Amino acid sequence: MTPEEFNCLEKDQQKFLLCDADKICENSGELFKEELFKIDNVFIEVKISYLNRFRRQIKAYALSQIPVTYLLFSTHITAKSVNN
Repeated sequence: MTPEEFNCLEKDQQKFLLCDADKICENSGELFKEELFKIDNVFIEVKISYLNRFRRQIKAYALSQIPVTYLLFSTHITAKSVNN
């Protein structure tokens, strides 16, 4: 599966696939929580708002597209992606 294929899935299908995904890292702030999951070579970002500006946003990336914030908070992203 590619990130584009994941992003085109219905939200219910995306949530179902996340149940079997590996959690790579998590970052919590005052306004929202960000989590990064991995399925095969696809990295899935889940953002959850505490203030209901948005309930949940789900977006998939390839390794080269991962937002820099995750690279700052988790030094083992590339190690896990190479090992799996």
